[in-house]
Amino acid sequence: NAGLNGSVTVYVCKVRISGLNSQTTYHYKARNGSTLGSDATFKTAPDEQTPFSFGVAGDSQMVARRLIGDTPHPECSSAMFTDMASMADIAVSIGDVVDNSSYGLYTSAFRPYMCNILGKQKPVFIAFGNHDVPSDSLIHKMVQNSGMHSFSFNYGNAHFTCIDYVDCMKGTLLWDGNIDSLPLGWIQQDLSSDDAQNATWRFLFIHVPPYCERWFAGSSLMQTYLVPLLNQYNVQACFSGHTHEY
Repeated sequence: NAGLNGSVTVYVCKVRISGLNSQTTYHYKARNGSTLGSDATFKTAPDEQTPFSFGVAGDSQMVARRLIGDTPHPECSSAMFTDMASMADIAVSIGDVVDNSSYGLYTSAFRPYMCNILGKQKPVFIAFGNHDVPSDSLIHKMVQNSGMHSFSFNYGNAHFTCIDYVDCMKGTLLWDGNIDSLPLGWIQQDLSSDDAQNATWRFLFIHVPPYCERWFAGSSLMQTYLVPLLNQYNVQACFSGHTHEY
């Protein structure tokens, strides 16, 4: 995959590795031409009997600024991603990893923290938010395959469902109560699948919250259409961001 820094092409290289054992640490070195990188490691997913932990973060697009225009506080982002890298087995972002698709925010808000601190040590999955559009931006190409939006996976004894903001709405703002589309058919198919129902835990990640106590009351349409599916298929927790509060 390739993206642009102005008129300069930036390439994203990916490698798919098969035939690995579960719950195993592997060492690797990346090569760029004749330049060989330093030793690095990754650990494959545990079996269903092994406990694990995961970290959740969201809306890190402004490098821990309280409001647009405030002074950046990179020490907050550094601490957050360092803690997740040291304490969690995997990490999931509930979106808005950048404030817009510019290359400057890719290099200042995304790559130094989520990639270089966290992603070099642990697997990272992203349920993209409204600031992460367009879906063919460099941020998306860094994380997943071209054209891939919402997705799910099993890790250990848990099933993770990640909903892309692009799949939820087209052209409107969720907090005004209008949703053009929710991928309800896909969500139901995913949550009712053997992968989901045979797991001990089911977690769903969606950027805009169905419920919220502060900035706005959450999405009433999600409350009407999404929440019943979460109840029907016994999803234990739904994680959201977007409102910059907790």
